[in-house]
Amino acid sequence: MIDKGFHEIRETLSRGEPLKKFTIIDCHAHLGQWFNFHIPEYDEKSLIKSMDILGIDKMCISALLSIGPDFLYGNEWVHKVVKQYPDRFFGYIGVNPNYPELIESEIEKHWERGRMSAIKIHPETHDYPPDGMEYHRVYEILQERRGLLLSHVWGIDNVKVFGKLAKQYDSVTFILGHSGGVPKAIYEAIKVASECNNVYLDLTGSFHYEGIVELMVREVGADRVLFGTDAPFLDSRPAVGRVGYAEISEEDKAKILGLNMKKILDSLI
Repeated sequence: MIDKGFHEIRETLSRGEPLKKFTIIDCHAHLGQWFNFHIPEYDEKSLIKSMDILGIDKMCISALLSIGPDFLYGNEWVHKVVKQYPDRFFGYIGVNPNYPELIESEIEKHWERGRMSAIKIHPETHDYPPDGMEYHRVYEILQERRGLLLSHVWGIDNVKVFGKLAKQYDSVTFILGHSGGVPKAIYEAIKVASECNNVYLDLTGSFHYEGIVELMVREVGADRVLFGTDAPFLDSRPAVGRVGYAEISEEDKAKILGLNMKKILDSLI
């Protein structure tokens, strides 16, 4: 798609219409509820309703249970939903490193090319360092399979750790969830992505800083910035507007909103 001097994405959103003409893939979404958030609509049907309103073609999901207290049940739910709606959802396998005896069997149980062939980790909620021994087992599996990892990444120290991991496991595609979250960490994430071609920046967040999308595109390039919502943990609408109203070309918006993630998913099949 070539920017022809108009802003179709922005104008479509301004009219309150879904982005039907564009490929929209959410790299970072969830199923379920969270213990200290009121999430009234949290199942797959609720997500599809929201997706249709905005024009989101596909969501890449993990269960909030999987990054919380029960990754086994959460993975079963995701697998069921992905099988039922293969055109609308792609699944991440949640891994809890505090149960090392279950890591390999859980990955093998759910791994399915094109539907559920990626891993989601959350070092913060599972209270385990991202460079801990059991996580290295996960990275080694992904290195062998040239797989995809999405991790919650918050704070400059975590970003630096993933910078080292991305160089060590250069056949793994790393998505830095929230891109570090806070200003200093975001700048560090941009530096890491500039140095490592296998690192992607994820735009999910409950708050964002003015000009951050433009900064990422300028410093790293639109090819390695990904649209994500964190739904239903967060409302999807601001995430779409964050990209749609950014001061970047229509071509770059199209890449971020879906074409980049489509390329990643296609490589997993």
